[in-house]
Amino acid sequence: MEMQMKNVAYSCAAAYEDAILALFTGFSQTVGASTGALADSNIRRAIQYLDEARCPVEDRAFFLSPKMVWSDLMASTTPYGSYSYSPTSDPIMKGHVGYLRGIPVIMSERIGTVAGSEKGALVHKDAIVHASSGVRVQSNYIPQYLSTIVTADVRFGVIENRDTAGVWIKTATA
Repeated sequence: MEMQMKNVAYSCAAAYEDAILALFTGFSQTVGASTGALADSNIRRAIQYLDEARCPVEDRAFFLSPKMVWSDLMASTTPYGSYSYSPTSDPIMKGHVGYLRGIPVIMSERIGTVAGSEKGALVHKDAIVHASSGVRVQSNYIPQYLSTIVTADVRFGVIENRDTAGVWIKTATA
């Protein structure tokens, strides 16, 4: 039953995360192309966009797919300064794999492709606003069926708040 509860809670949390990730492609500022790898010039330009928009340096993060992290960043010969693998025990930083130019890098397998491009983003916390009631998981034993029913739900809302506080990063899918 514990495994079932974890599975349904994961499904609800995944829907919430997917709603947030879908907003990345709505940012009007874009770097990279669907024909190339993540380049240092793209990283620097994304940071420059946020600097020009006067987004505070703190509360920024890169959100990248596993392909962008392992095939583009880790395989690159470009010295990315402070990029390093350093997992953290902070529950808010799940998926944290290191820092890139002093900015945390969050990797998620849920970040996928859109319109032939791998998608990622550099985001300040003001770019997207979200709220949720949290994932609610409950179970109920039904004697006539000799089984326990497990249900989960989550109420949430997401919206792009400040367009200039986010940059969509595009790369090739392979």
